[in-house]
Amino acid sequence: MKRLVNIFAALILISLVLFIGPTVPSSGFNAMNFTAPTLNHSLSFVPMAVGEHAQMAFRWLGMTVAYGELTLTERVQHRGRDAWHVVLNVKTTKFLDFLFPVRDEYHSYIDVENLESIRFEKIVQEGDYRADEVVEYDREKKLGHYFSRLNKSEKTFSTDSVILDPISAVYWFRSRIPLEVGKTIDVPINYEESNWRVRVPMVRQEEIQLEENDSVSAIKMTPFITNLDEHMHEWEKEHQEMLSGSKITVWVEKSGNRIPLQVSVKVPLVGSVKINVTEYNCPS
Repeated sequence: MKRLVNIFAALILISLVLFIGPTVPSSGFNAMNFTAPTLNHSLSFVPMAVGEHAQMAFRWLGMTVAYGELTLTERVQHRGRDAWHVVLNVKTTKFLDFLFPVRDEYHSYIDVENLESIRFEKIVQEGDYRADEVVEYDREKKLGHYFSRLNKSEKTFSTDSVILDPISAVYWFRSRIPLEVGKTIDVPINYEESNWRVRVPMVRQEEIQLEENDSVSAIKMTPFITNLDEHMHEWEKEHQEMLSGSKITVWVEKSGNRIPLQVSVKVPLVGSVKINVTEYNCPS
């Protein structure tokens, strides 16, 4: 039971950042076939402004088990670069608190010019587990520097040429990629000091019913991921068996601010976890 609860809690956290997830690629997938993302520093669409705010609800077995809140809090200077500061919080409800309480906080400092990650912070309370970590990214040297505020450990690791943490990846995707049915986009993500590539096939256009009974045109996507690093991360080793048959589906608003409206994660023995955006505001 404890193992099942741990995996379910991990799914909540991973699903919250929408594209990171331990989904095993379909047959015939080869990481070497990924298309390298093309950088374009002249952004034609920037889906963000200070004050942008989204609230999310997580449902499992018909019950709300967690809430998420994503806020673009400010525009700051960090290491000489203009940056958006985005904060993501996740909190389990009383029902899941009884089994596995989660109080997590993530901070992403996103370069205003190219929406790449400059700094990523993770402050985690999951059951008895605690983490308080910072990663500073050096784009020119393609390096990340990790530091733990708890045990003072640190290390330096290599990154992709395009550096995105799980939060900045969502904004990067929304701003640079035309949402067209039939296209497949590859997104690099750095998480847990590992380099991942997410392949995002855009399957079809659908109408998504919102809680207030309005419908919105959305593009249905079925992302899956692979770890490009030589050694499999310990987290992936631990949960690989349970998650090998998992499936992630994302619906992103076709027009407007291209908001990820809904996420569905199906996992063997756990069932389906659904995440809906319940409130969204973005100053004009």
